[in-house]
Amino acid sequence: MTQFTPFKLVYRRKATLPIERVIPSYPTETINEENFEATLHQRTYQLIEMLENNRRTAADNINHAQKQQKERHNKHLPEQPMEFKIGDQVLLHCTKAEKQ
Repeated sequence: MTQFTPFKLVYRRKATLPIERVIPSYPTETINEENFEATLHQRTYQLIEMLENNRRTAADNINHAQKQQKERHNKHLPEQPMEFKIGDQVLLHCTKAEKQ
């Protein structure tokens, strides 16, 4: 065996996931055994905080996009809704019939 992954042989570097650019999966600094638990807790809280911030940002972006979509949709609506009375003739548009 070559002791290398196919990726390493083709691209001459270790394969990394896109998320590893943001959150390294291997320690970037040496951790001594005395500090390991404290460092682990600190990193866990850091990841949780990043996740919460990213979720809040995503929710804000979704709300903003939905408001913009609603405004664009409402621009094409008439100012006052149409009122129909019994006996008025209306045009019924049936898309199901068009697809057949």
